[in-house]
Amino acid sequence: MEPLTRAEARAALRKGQGRVVLHLGEHGAAGLRDEILEACLHSLTYDPQCEGSRADWLLSLIDLTGDEDFYCERILEALPSSAEFWDVDQLLDLALAFARRGCTRARDALYRKFARQQFPEDWLGGQQIVALDGVAGMLHVAEVFGARRLDDPDFWVDDSLLAEACEQCGAEAVMAALHDRAQSSAGVRAYRDGIAALRATRQTATPSRRPTRTTDEILADIDSAAGEYPGHYIHFGRHASVEDLERVFERLLGESRRDQLLRCLWVFRRRVPPRLDGRLFALAESSDEQLQRAALAALAQSQDGGVRELGIRLLRDQPNAIARGAIALFQRNYVPGDQEVIESALFVPGNGEASHSIGFDILDFAGRQPDPELARCLEWVYEHTPCSNCRGKALEALRARERAPAGLLREAAWDCAEDTRSEARAALARE
Repeated sequence: MEPLTRAEARAALRKGQGRVVLHLGEHGAAGLRDEILEACLHSLTYDPQCEGSRADWLLSLIDLTGDEDFYCERILEALPSSAEFWDVDQLLDLALAFARRGCTRARDALYRKFARQQFPEDWLGGQQIVALDGVAGMLHVAEVFGARRLDDPDFWVDDSLLAEACEQCGAEAVMAALHDRAQSSAGVRAYRDGIAALRATRQTATPSRRPTRTTDEILADIDSAAGEYPGHYIHFGRHASVEDLERVFERLLGESRRDQLLRCLWVFRRRVPPRLDGRLFALAESSDEQLQRAALAALAQSQDGGVRELGIRLLRDQPNAIARGAIALFQRNYVPGDQEVIESALFVPGNGEASHSIGFDILDFAGRQPDPELARCLEWVYEHTPCSNCRGKALEALRARERAPAGLLREAAWDCAEDTRSEARAALARE
């Protein structure tokens, strides 16, 4: 492959693309030390909670540089003072990897960071200790949590780390070790009692169901512009009768206030509006981003030639509409050849959130339309989405259409996401 420029390498590191691995394997790490170190010290993942840890992938990059000692030293230097949650989580995972390779400083750094208990997510660091030292690690976690409970009887003890330890080491061994240590340790005893209290409460708790608002209540919420998020309006819309939807729709047609109008539209994000009134089409061309998004989502529920014509017009005349949900208008209204309109409207926005939004809409749309000619749109997602999960889904959709380029598969075989690597390697093995 052609060597990456520094800018290209930075972009690949941020997105977790396998091309940076191929570059290091073929051209070495010259000139990229700062970029690789930045990727190690700070989580560049778009959505770490959904995408998972990149530590193993980053470690593979470090190995390719041939300079493990440098990166290990800098990572362990950064860990004590690092305070951003996802940065710390990644640094802990990297420290765990070095500890598993026999680095005692990395092991000590894990224990010291966990002992500080500096985050509301008090389990942070405990996962790595349990993964590293098994039963002995779980006993240390119990000591730390138990000491907190002795100081603060209201400290809430969570059993997630205990569940992980039981899965890793066997429940019988873990519970026996906790029982034995509790005989001599007040901290472990307090932890064990806290777990027992938690599980007793859980057994007697009554599951709560999300209440469904009545139509009068939802209309009152609309009138007062209640809530900053669409969740309970969408929930109402999903479960409402045709008659109830009609009442909300009549309010929508007569409403002139911006915030109230927005909440009316939210009701139809997952339900077909009673009819395709011209008001909806006018709102779908609004300069107000939120109103336009909401109106497009409502119209996307309908199968109608006018909805398709609107989609074509928006993609040609309003470049930003593609980042506001205009692609969704084709989900139920696609005609072969429409992919050319979508392709011509694609552009790379200046922020990751907009790129992710476009990519997500393409994937959702392509999931309903098996047309192989959507391959170029899916390649756009693979290249430009900041999300490794979406990149993997784009690869899967390309393979389903038998349109995944060989070069893309070779690169994806070294992606930061394990599922994407497996998908690509399986495809290459069959070729």
